[in-house]
Amino acid sequence: MKSLTTLLLALTGVTTIGCVATVGGNECSSERCADDDGSGSATARDCSDESKVKTVKKNLTIDSDSDLDSLPTEANGCWALDGILRIESDKVTSLEKLGDLVNVNDIEIVDTKLAALDFVQEQVEVFGHVRVQGNAKLTSLSPLRASRYTGTVSEDFVPFYVIDNNAELTTIGGLKYLTESTDQLTFSNNPKLTSIELPELTKVTGTGTFQVTGNGITTLTVSSLATVTSIDISQNPQLTNVSGLRVTLITGGIQFKNN
Repeated sequence: MKSLTTLLLALTGVTTIGCVATVGGNECSSERCADDDGSGSATARDCSDESKVKTVKKNLTIDSDSDLDSLPTEANGCWALDGILRIESDKVTSLEKLGDLVNVNDIEIVDTKLAALDFVQEQVEVFGHVRVQGNAKLTSLSPLRASRYTGTVSEDFVPFYVIDNNAELTTIGGLKYLTESTDQLTFSNNPKLTSIELPELTKVTGTGTFQVTGNGITTLTVSSLATVTSIDISQNPQLTNVSGLRVTLITGGIQFKNN
C-alpha cells in the first residue's frame, strides 16, 4: 500500500450544511444538490479547504454500478483515496456516485465503455500511476490531473503512465501537466489522439521507456524533457513535428521509426 502520510494526516472530517438531497446514493449539502432541471446530476462541493477533505486508506475496485452503492462513508463529502482506484469492465456506466473525490494515489481505468470521466469535481489529482487502457468509447482524460507529490512516500511509490488502446481518445487532458515519470511513460494505439503536449515533463527515469507508438498524432511537444532512459517514437503515420526535444542525457536507446 502506498502512503501519502505527510499530506493526508492533515486532512480531517467534513461538515455539511443546508439542504439535503440524494445524489448517487450519497447525501449532498447546499453546495452540491441535484440540478434544477431534475436531471439528478451532481453539483460539486467546494473542496478547496483541505480541512474538509476526509481520507480513505484502501484500494477500491469498481467493476459494476452496484459497487458504487457501497462506497466508504467518507465519500458522502469531500474525500481523497490513499490507494488504487481501479475502474474496470463495461458494466460501469458513470462515475458520479464517487461523489466529491478530489485526489487519488493511483488510478486504473481498464476495459470500460465510459465515453467521459464524469467525476463530480472538475479536477481530480493523481499523485501516482495512471493506467487508461482498452476503453472503446472514452474521448478525454479530463478531469484527471497529474500532480507531483512532495511529501514523504514509501519506496514502492512509482508514478508511471500507460495510455493504451483507447479507440476514441482525442485529448490527454490534465495529464499534460506531468513533470516526471519514474518508470514507463507510454502512449500507444490511440488512433484519434492527434496531439500530445507534455510541456512540463523533465524526466523519464527508472527501467521504463518513453514510448509513443501507433497514435494519430501530428505533433509531439516535449520542450522541457532533459533526462530519459530510452525513447521509442514509432508507427505514428501522421507525425510531422517533434517540438522542443532537447534531451541532454539518454542512458538507454533511442528509436524513431515509421513515422
